[in-house]
Amino acid sequence: MKLLPLCLALLAPTVLHAQYGVPDPSFGTAGVVMTRVGAPSGMEAMMAVAVGPDAKIYAAGKEGNEWTNEAVHVTLRYGSGL
Repeated sequence: MKLLPLCLALLAPTVLHAQYGVPDPSFGTAGVVMTRVGAPSGMEAMMAVAVGPDAKIYAAGKEGNEWTNEAVHVTLRYGSGL
């Protein structure tokens, strides 16, 4: 997988006060954000997603070389635009 998918459709309504279960189209692209992390040929995996008290979305995961089993831990923060 070349992109670290951040499927935030379940979190966007909580953060942005949209109708429950409906992605907020003003967040990312139609309520979804995909962020490239690391080298295009590397391994990427999202491990956890949380909404902070500041209404920002935090995503944690890792990226690295799947052949050598080396990984770097990554934390991303996304603002809600509010």
